[in-house]
Amino acid sequence: MSTNPAVKKTKSQQAHALLRTMIISGEFRPENNWSLRKLAAKLKMSVVPITESLRRLEQEGIIEVRPQRGISVRILSPQELQELKLIREGLEVQAARILAIYQPKAKIKKLRIKAQKIQALLKKKKTKEAACVDFELHQEIIEAANCPQLTDRYDQLATLSMISTGSWDPAWLNQEIQGHSNHMLLVEAIESGDPEKADRAVRNHLRSVANQFDKKPAN
Repeated sequence: MSTNPAVKKTKSQQAHALLRTMIISGEFRPENNWSLRKLAAKLKMSVVPITESLRRLEQEGIIEVRPQRGISVRILSPQELQELKLIREGLEVQAARILAIYQPKAKIKKLRIKAQKIQALLKKKKTKEAACVDFELHQEIIEAANCPQLTDRYDQLATLSMISTGSWDPAWLNQEIQGHSNHMLLVEAIESGDPEKADRAVRNHLRSVANQFDKKPAN
C-alpha cells in the first residue's frame, strides 16, 4: 500500500486501503461481523471493488469470509502473533538503519511531522486517528528501503500484528501525551545518523508497544 499521493489508485486499491484503515483503527475487529452490503454502504462504494479487496485480504490471512456469518477479521493464535512481531521488527530495524546511514532529509522531516501529529491526536483522545498515523509513520520507515515487495509484505505483517491489540494502556498513553513520546525518540534516533542507535530505538519502541498491549486482553 503506497503512501505516495501522486499515484492514482484503482477503485479496488482504494477499497483495500479503506478496509485496512478500518482494521488498523480498531473499527473492524475479530468480534465484529460485516456483510458485503454494510461495507459498501460504509465505504460509499459499489460491491465490486470491495469484493476484490476482501478477496485479497482473505488471501493475506487478514480476514475470514464465512457463509451465513459474514466477514470478520481473523483471530490469530499467540504463536502467530509472536512470529509476526519478530518478522516485523527485523524488517523495520533494517529499514531504520538505512535511514540513519543515508539521512534523506525530506523523509526524516515527514517522520518528525507524523510523530508530532500522533502526539497531538492522542492529546485530543483521538486514538483511532492516531493509530492510522502511527501505521503511516512505520510504513514511511520501511519505504526507505526502496523495495516495493518489502513494503507490501510489511503492510500485511503490520496489519496482522495490530488485529489483536486493544485500547492503549493508560500509563503508556499518558507517557506519550505528557512526556517525550516513543515516536519522537524513534525519529530522533534515526536522525542522529547512528545506525546502532536507530536499531535499538526501533526494537525498544516496538517492544514497548507490544508489552503494553500484552498486559490485557483486546477490547
